Amino acid sequence: MASFDEAIPPGGRGEVVVHVDTSQLEGAQSRWVILETNDPRRAMVKLQINLEVRGSVRLLPERALRLGRGRRSEPEGRLLIQRDPTEEGVLRPHELQASEPWLHVALRPAREAEAVGSAVAAAGDWVLEARIAETAPLGASRATIRFRTGLQREPEIAIPVFVYVRPPVRVSPEVVRLAPATPGGPFEGELLVVVAAGEEAPAPEFEAHPEGFRVEAERTGPRHYRLRVRWAGEGAPPEGLLRIRVGGHDLEVPLRGDGAASSDSRQES
Repeated sequence: MASFDEAIPPGGRGEVVVHVDTSQLEGAQSRWVILETNDPRRAMVKLQINLEVRGSVRLLPERALRLGRGRRSEPEGRLLIQRDPTEEGVLRPHELQASEPWLHVALRPAREAEAVGSAVAAAGDWVLEARIAETAPLGASRATIRFRTGLQREPEIAIPVFVYVRPPVRVSPEVVRLAPATPGGPFEGELLVVVAAGEEAPAPEFEAHPEGFRVEAERTGPRHYRLRVRWAGEGAPPEGLLRIRVGGHDLEVPLRGDGAASSDSRQES
């Protein structure tokens, strides 16, 4: 962020004030500020800002945690906390807090020569351990871990935590529209269900509401199901709900009746 003098007389001087958020930066950094002017000989001025960010602590292997549940993510993570060599005092992390109840965190002294990712601990270092609970929300979310360092330059540290929990089931389409397959025939629609790879939960359960909806499930692959939903009641079907349960997770899919042909579905891999 930058502020500047908007009008500078010929031959005069102006001031540009640049503010850099260094909360997530460490070491040598470079930033650019571009000024547009009405000077025909130099309509654009590019300023390079070089800075050395020195905090109280170093967080290794990076200043953030990335957790999750899925094929390429883990629910647990660790960071190594080291006192910066330029900081005086003794590193004593305390008052550890997590912004979300489903994020569990702990601090402990590091064991000498303990490996944390690509970093190796030494005497006086600490280890931050974090784990997401089963109650972590599905999809992408973000949390923050805070603790006091006991040091002067950075008395408090805030660590961003990026979380992605893969939904245990996917469906296509997201809304099932029921329509007569033949003139005067019953209202029906189809849905494809894909269970996430590696999911250890039992086979999904299907339940439609209100009464009058009928669900037939056909397993078409190790993780794939084709569902046919029919309305067995009188007249056009009301709005309903198809509940798909995989383990302890529920997914609700709206059921809607209309006179148009039901949506085509593509099987997901």
